[in-house]
Amino acid sequence: MTVKVKKKSPVAKDKADPDLKTLLRSETAKTQPIEAVFALKKSKIGSSTPAQIGKLVEQLVTRAAKASGGTFEALNVFKNLGRFVVKADSEFILALLADPAIDSALANRRSEELLIRPKKKRPVA
Repeated sequence: MTVKVKKKSPVAKDKADPDLKTLLRSETAKTQPIEAVFALKKSKIGSSTPAQIGKLVEQLVTRAAKASGGTFEALNVFKNLGRFVVKADSEFILALLADPAIDSALANRRSEELLIRPKKKRPVA
């Protein structure tokens, strides 16, 4: 009996949260840029200085640009947190997700309402 093993895409490796996965699969991802927040792996950060983290993010973005053939529209690096925000096309975001230095990613804009609505309404006495 043989078992076929499918290669997982970077999105399927649970690096991306459900909202980001949905955004990447949507039709709007083909025409509009996506904003995503990326967290670097702690093993890559270690005891790095903010300047070193900034250089690491520059390297990641350069590699993603070469891999995707595109570039980003906006980049904001949170050097003390080991996180950064990128606004780019979906191919660029996927290239970043594929990088081994990335720990996780999430959509910068949430698709759901943050208010938790009650399921059953009843008068309070």
